[in-house]
Amino acid sequence: MEIDKQAVLISPLGLSPGAVSGVFFELKLAYYIDVQRIVTIGPDDQENEPLRESLSILNDIFRGRVEHRWLPLVGIDDLSTDAEYRVFQTFADEIRQAKEEGWEVVVAVTGGRSGLGAMAAMAAQFYGADALCHLHVSSDIEEKGRVTSREMDAITQREIPGPGVPGNKVHKRNPYLDPIRAGKGRLVELPFVRLDITPQELTRIARGEVTAFIYDYLRQHPQVLIDLPQDLRHQFWTARLAEKRQTPPREYKEFALHVVQKPDGNFQVEVTTSPAGEACEDISPPFLGSELRDLRDQLSLQSLNHKSITAIRERGKHLFDSLVTASIKSRFLTAWGSIDKKEGLRLRLRLPSNGDLGGLPLRQVTWEILHDRREFLALSWRMPIVRHPEIPEQILETLAVTPPLRILAMRANPPGSTAPVEKAHIDQLCAGLRLLEKEGLAELVVPEGPATLDTLRKHLRSQEIHVFHFVGHGGFDSNLGGKLLFENNDGQKHWVSARQVAQTLCDAPTLRLVVLNACHGAQTPHGDPFVGVAESLMEGGLQAIIAHQGPISIQAALVLTYEFYASLALGFPIEACLAEARKAINGKGDFFEPTMEWALPVLFMRSRDGQLFDITPGRATSAGGKR
Repeated sequence: MEIDKQAVLISPLGLSPGAVSGVFFELKLAYYIDVQRIVTIGPDDQENEPLRESLSILNDIFRGRVEHRWLPLVGIDDLSTDAEYRVFQTFADEIRQAKEEGWEVVVAVTGGRSGLGAMAAMAAQFYGADALCHLHVSSDIEEKGRVTSREMDAITQREIPGPGVPGNKVHKRNPYLDPIRAGKGRLVELPFVRLDITPQELTRIARGEVTAFIYDYLRQHPQVLIDLPQDLRHQFWTARLAEKRQTPPREYKEFALHVVQKPDGNFQVEVTTSPAGEACEDISPPFLGSELRDLRDQLSLQSLNHKSITAIRERGKHLFDSLVTASIKSRFLTAWGSIDKKEGLRLRLRLPSNGDLGGLPLRQVTWEILHDRREFLALSWRMPIVRHPEIPEQILETLAVTPPLRILAMRANPPGSTAPVEKAHIDQLCAGLRLLEKEGLAELVVPEGPATLDTLRKHLRSQEIHVFHFVGHGGFDSNLGGKLLFENNDGQKHWVSARQVAQTLCDAPTLRLVVLNACHGAQTPHGDPFVGVAESLMEGGLQAIIAHQGPISIQAALVLTYEFYASLALGFPIEACLAEARKAINGKGDFFEPTMEWALPVLFMRSRDGQLFDITPGRATSAGGKR
C-alpha cells in the first residue's frame, strides 16, 4: 500500500472487534501507515448486545477514539430498498468527506455481514479510496467470530509503538483482536475493479460529453486501442497528438553518479555532476546477484501478482537507499529541491566495466526499478534514469531535422529461432505511426524481403535515416561478443556481431538513435562493457540506444511505439519521450494484472542533454556535428 499521509480506517463492524483492530495493527506495524482515525459502520439493532459489546471493546482498546455510524438494520435478500441505499451512501459519504479533508482512506471489508462488506467495497471503488483490504483469518477464528470482554480482560496488555491514536492497547497474542501477530491471519490488499467512472464523469456522460469521457478512459487504458477499429484509433491519437503539442518544453539538470568497485568487493559512489555539488561515499553490496537476476526475469511477465509487485518495489527501495546514502542523499535532495516545475533531474549512472554485484555484473542490474519510497523514479519524466558508458570520443551535436522523422524498422525472424518474433510487433509499429505519417511528423520505412545486413546498408545509404528500430533477438558469444540475429538472403539464421552492426550504422551521418526490441539486447556479460549489444553500438559512435532487458508484449509495444515516437517527433528530449512511454505502459496494467513491463526499456545515452533532434518545420536537414 502506497500511503504516505495520515490515514483514516473505515470499516463495517459486526460481532468481531478483531475485524477492525486486526486491520489497524497490521497497517501500523507492518505497513507503517499512520492511521489517526477509525470509523466503523454497523446496524443499529437494539437487541444485538454482542455488536454493542464489540464496539465497547474497540473503544477500550483505542481509548474511546472510535467513531461509529449507526445504520438501520438491513436484510440480505433485497438490494434495492432505501435502507440498502442508505448503507451504501453512508460509506460513500465517509470516504468522500475524508478525502475532502485531506485524509488518505483505507477501507476494510472484513467486519459485519457480507452485504456490508460488499457495499463498503463498492463505495471504495466509486469514491476514490486509496486502499481496499480484507483480513483473512484461520477457520477456528472465523468460526468463533468474536471475543468477549471477560476473555479480553484475562490477557496481558501491551502498548503499540509508533505514532497514531494515543494509548492504543492490544491484548498480547490475542488471536481474536490481533490474529496476524498470533499467526492466525494475514491482510490481503484487494484489487480495485475500476471502471474509472467517478461522479464527475457520470455527470459528463449525462450532459452528453461522451467523447471526452471515452478519451480520458483510453488514456488510462491504452491497451484497449489494439482492439478498436482504425478510425476510432485515429480519433484518439489525433486528440493525443494535439495534447502533446500543448506540453511545455522539458529541460533537465544533471545528477551524475560514478560507481567504482574496490578490491575488497565494496563500492565507491561519487557524485560527479549535480546542482548541489559533489560527494563521495563507500557502500557495501546490497543484494546477491541471484536475487536481482530472478527479479529481472519477472519484468517480462505481462501480469504479476501483487506480492511480486511489492517484492520488486522493496528491491527498488533497497537499491536506491544503498546507492543514494549519507552525503550523496543530501546532495540528491538539495538538487531535487533546486529544480522548478518545468524542469527535471536526470539521474545518469556511469558503471564500471568489471564490477559485479554478488556475481551479477553491475550493468545487468535493473537500475530502472530504483524507488525513492515515494515512487519508481523512472515512471516520472522529472526523474529519468540514463546509463552512460565511459566513452572518450567527442559526442555528436544535435541534428537539425525538417520533418518527417524517418524511422527504419526491421524484423528478423528466421526459422529455428528459440522464440518466434511475431509480425504483429511490426504491424503495431506501423499502426502506431500511421497518424504521425499522416501529420507529416514521421515516416516509417519497412524493407521487404529477408532482414539482411545488406538490406540495412542499402537503406542507410539511399536515404536519410534518423532512427533504426530492430525487432528480433540478441545474444552473447565467446568469440563475437554481443550479437544480433539477422537473416541471410535465403531467410535463414545469420548472427552478426554488434561491432559489425555498429560499423554499418555509424556510417549513416543522420542516424542518432537505435531501438533494440531484442530479448537480451540490454544485457552485458561480465568483464567487458562493450560486449553487450547495446554498449557495443555505443562504442561504435552512436548517440543513444534504447534496448529491452526482455521480451515485451504486443500491447505494451503498441503503447510504447506511439507514445515514444510521437514525443520524439515533436522534439521532446529522449529521456522525456521514454518517460512518457513508461507511464503509458504502466497504465496498461490494471489491479488484477499489474505489470512491470515499463521497466524493460534501458536508455544508454552519451548525449549531453538528450535533445537528439532539433525538429523545426521548414528547416533544412543537416548532418552537422562530429563523430
